[in-house]
Amino acid sequence: MITPTNWLPFIVTANTSIREAWSWLPTEYEKYTTTVPLADSAVFEDAWIGRMPKMRLWSGPRVYNEPAPQTYQVVPQPFELTYTLDRFKYDDDGFGVFYPLLMDFAQQTKLWPEYQIRDLLEATGAWGSTQSQQGMDGLSNFNTAHQTNIYSLTSGTLAAGTAYCNDFTGGGVSINGVTVGGAFSQTAVLTLIEYMATIRGEDGERLMVTPSHLMHPSTLRGEVEYVLKNMLAAASVGYSTWGAAQTQVGATDNVVARMGIEPIENKNLASFTKWYLMDNTKAVKPLRWILREAVRMAPRVAEDDPIVFDSHMYAWGGWGRGAPAWSPAWLMARSGP
Repeated sequence: MITPTNWLPFIVTANTSIREAWSWLPTEYEKYTTTVPLADSAVFEDAWIGRMPKMRLWSGPRVYNEPAPQTYQVVPQPFELTYTLDRFKYDDDGFGVFYPLLMDFAQQTKLWPEYQIRDLLEATGAWGSTQSQQGMDGLSNFNTAHQTNIYSLTSGTLAAGTAYCNDFTGGGVSINGVTVGGAFSQTAVLTLIEYMATIRGEDGERLMVTPSHLMHPSTLRGEVEYVLKNMLAAASVGYSTWGAAQTQVGATDNVVARMGIEPIENKNLASFTKWYLMDNTKAVKPLRWILREAVRMAPRVAEDDPIVFDSHMYAWGGWGRGAPAWSPAWLMARSGP
């Protein structure tokens, strides 16, 4: 039974278990997400004026460029998780079944950003609304017609209406007579790498997009490892065609493997077939996590706490405020069948 002499060690052990679990549990979202602390505001607002026009041949009067500023806003939302333990059940617990639940509590709070960023990517949960899916240029973040020049600048810039694509689901998109992206394959990866490198800014020059990572669901792990890592690839057969002596049939040099694209297996993705090609080499990564208040946890375990005194329940509560957000759309492309 719980007595004054053994009750306190239980509480101390429980709180220590939560902190230890938090410290060692791994997360993946940092690889493709920039965390933006929001210290003194209820709204995250990003503003920019686009890319500066390049210098022009000075022939005649100067040309004055005055692009309109663009804004993007995200409101961090509160989230909570509360776990309770009946004091009487703990008193009768001879197998220690409750301690693993405390580990799960720590895991769920640690994975809070991971799940919310996944939900933004897949337009579900708290982030499935049209407003949440709207990217920095006012269109849905994954779109086939992002405007390259939204300012209608003159002299040596791309004409207004010039568009680029970062959504290659539905079997890919035909661009200049070539099908780019689509269902995962060596060809889909190559065409998408090559296309992303051609995206231009308002000044008409390349944005220097350098795909560095490919995020995929667990159901594509074998295919992704083969395409991105194998030194040899069969030119006209499936990825699983191998000879009896473990040498690949019809193998040639695998060009994709030399491009240095690193795989990221996201076990939380719901889609079995969609994959994402990302440029994580820039100052800002393709996704952002706007953190207003980091998760904090409070135990309600004092003998005179109302929930303990009145209901013989211990409680641990965690809460925080945050929201996932998009970065410039050209940093990431989505593809799939």
